[in-house]
Amino acid sequence: MKSGYYSNGKLNLTITNTIGAEEAIFYGTIAATETEDREGFNVTQSLSGELTETIELDIDNLFDVGISLAVDSQPIPDLLYLADGPWALDYDSSDATIDNYEVAQKNVEYKDNTYHVERNPIVSGQVKGTMNLFRHIMPGDLSLDVSEYENLEFSINTSRDVEVIILPEGVSWDNRLSYTIVANDEATFYSIPFTDFESFDNSISISNIKTILFSIKGNQVDYAPFTLKVDDVAFTQKREDTLSQPLNTQMVNYPNPFSTQTSFASTNDISSLSIKVYDMRGVLVNEQHLRRPHGRDFIYDGSKLSNGIYFYRLIDDVGKTYQGKFIISK
Repeated sequence: MKSGYYSNGKLNLTITNTIGAEEAIFYGTIAATETEDREGFNVTQSLSGELTETIELDIDNLFDVGISLAVDSQPIPDLLYLADGPWALDYDSSDATIDNYEVAQKNVEYKDNTYHVERNPIVSGQVKGTMNLFRHIMPGDLSLDVSEYENLEFSINTSRDVEVIILPEGVSWDNRLSYTIVANDEATFYSIPFTDFESFDNSISISNIKTILFSIKGNQVDYAPFTLKVDDVAFTQKREDTLSQPLNTQMVNYPNPFSTQTSFASTNDISSLSIKVYDMRGVLVNEQHLRRPHGRDFIYDGSKLSNGIYFYRLIDDVGKTYQGKFIISK
């Protein structure tokens, strides 16, 4: 075996056939996901007899695999090991406890112009500080070239608000790109343009991504239960239709910057509006039901917050969401 790679449910192997063999047996052990036991496999494959040949083996789900081959039932002393980037957890024992963590297989419907981040994790437990579910997109120190993609897509079911974080190659944690998702009672599909992710350094461009994270934060005082399930993560090109739920819409606030109060002007027939405000670390720092004393304008009171840049998430009475950023300067 000269080289190999896994893509879209198929293991692609390039072999050197110096004896002109017309058939080979590929065998070894495979882990379909990070949390499943390894299983043995044995596949007989026809060969062309040419000196160099590339073949495809149907695998479906693959986290890692060790593979050897035999010809005429005689083992050949050759072993190839391949692994995908892992799903994993990152937390301190004083911040969270984990009751269940599982990475499940999923039959993927592979689509053109899409990079599928395979396998679907679910985690539950208790959180007081921060618990991160993350995925290194590629194995080792490699990063994925996403220059031809424009969106991060996934379905998510979470009992607590989640900060979705993108870490491009060479970007520090302080300059991470983030997008906040509110808790939902049922699986919700998101298609988030890269341009909707916020960073302290707005000059950061997304071209090579090393890691994505789904971060849950507690109140730093009491443990609270959480469940987080993420399915069908993918990088996609621009979509002409609107697939994100909730919609990535902005409701403009004025003034901005402001010292104590700001107004959100709505052109829709909204009867109520709530807001969640996050600091630059993605920590929820304020939550309010907004007053509406002046017709269509909702008033937010930020007098208890210190100077700085904040991200907000608005939810109206029909479940539509809005997001943006404001600055408090006193």
